[in-house]
Amino acid sequence: MAGTTSTTLRPFPPGARCDDDVIGAVVGVPSSAGSPNPGAENGPYFIRTLMRQFTWSASEPAIHPVTDAAGILDGVVDLGDINPGTLDASGVADLVASVVERMPVDAAPCIIGGDHSITAGAIRALRGRVGGPLRVLQFDQHLDVQTWPSANGGLDDLFHTNVMSHVASIIGDGQVIQVGLAPYSTRERNGAISSLPGQATGRVPVHASAIDDDDAFGSLVGSGHPLYVTVDVDVLSASEMSATGYPAVIGLPARRLLRLLEVAVRANVLVGFDVVEFAAHRDDRDPKVLADAARAATVFLHLLSLLREQHTGRKNDDDQHRD
Repeated sequence: MAGTTSTTLRPFPPGARCDDDVIGAVVGVPSSAGSPNPGAENGPYFIRTLMRQFTWSASEPAIHPVTDAAGILDGVVDLGDINPGTLDASGVADLVASVVERMPVDAAPCIIGGDHSITAGAIRALRGRVGGPLRVLQFDQHLDVQTWPSANGGLDDLFHTNVMSHVASIIGDGQVIQVGLAPYSTRERNGAISSLPGQATGRVPVHASAIDDDDAFGSLVGSGHPLYVTVDVDVLSASEMSATGYPAVIGLPARRLLRLLEVAVRANVLVGFDVVEFAAHRDDRDPKVLADAARAATVFLHLLSLLREQHTGRKNDDDQHRD
């Protein structure tokens, strides 16, 4: 596997090694194989490009929170982008799983999508690594579950519209929490709902009171769990994220999303995350598209910051126990 520690998000040279002490490994998945709309394959390009706004003025840039001097990319490696070629969504998910499986056991996969179907590959790899229950926190305006009957009586092939049904089939019922959902969804009146996550799963529509209450939201997510976070950028309001396949008429403000991520991650063990469904033509330079990409990049960096904070907290705990 290519990779080495660095404080900048750039691909590493061939032959570089991913050291065992890294805390996170960034990988881009430039694929829209699981979506009917083109553009998500350009997500890694835009998000990587807009991350440079944080480093342009420094000769040896290090990104850090404005509240302290911690370098949030210390111990993070960038493996570059995978090449999905002409693979379908299931093939791309298999490729993502193979990359995650080869990462050091303590390195959280930090994935830039790509359409949402790629999440299934990461979850498949992490499920075996975690060994016990794995909780998935999904920020999305859509359920992404199969609400239509399948001809074969099971799940249809992986697609971004049923990815969370595939995820639930991997980790079991009651482990998926869906946040920021549009208040209403549609299904066939007489159609069976296939493979919906179980009754214990939390579904939090965008207007729910828990969205605005840190304590209520923290209670809903729980604490002490291995947690994978998947952020579909269409959970944000269209005024803040129109560069996606299905912009949200009513969505979360970016500021609130950042806070909800903090509440969820600080009480659990972040084992990986992805930011998916940013979509635009590669040559698009509309100011709104670039502003949307900057917001998606900020969400990604915020998750990296929370990963670094978690690692620092664990290291301090270990040092205190040794003392």
